[in-house]
Amino acid sequence: MRPLPTRATGAAHCGNIHILGFVAWLCWLFVHIFFQIGFRNRLLVFIQWAWSYVTYERGARLITGSTELPGWSGTQPTQTPAHDDLRRKTA
Repeated sequence: MRPLPTRATGAAHCGNIHILGFVAWLCWLFVHIFFQIGFRNRLLVFIQWAWSYVTYERGARLITGSTELPGWSGTQPTQTPAHDDLRRKTA
């Protein structure tokens, strides 16, 4: 029977390069942070991950609250009388 994986394990396959274990996990961490936009985002993600790793807490992966965009009712915009007049003239 295979042992259960530990928290910091990973697998990376890129072309002929295959990396397993802690090194692959670190590579994934570096690549993910590298592709974050902006220094502030990179720093915040790194701090959040470090805190979660040290405290064994799992971050919430839930999106809560309204799913509608502000100012959007979900209906089509109403047409103005000018649109109706234009439609009558072309018909």
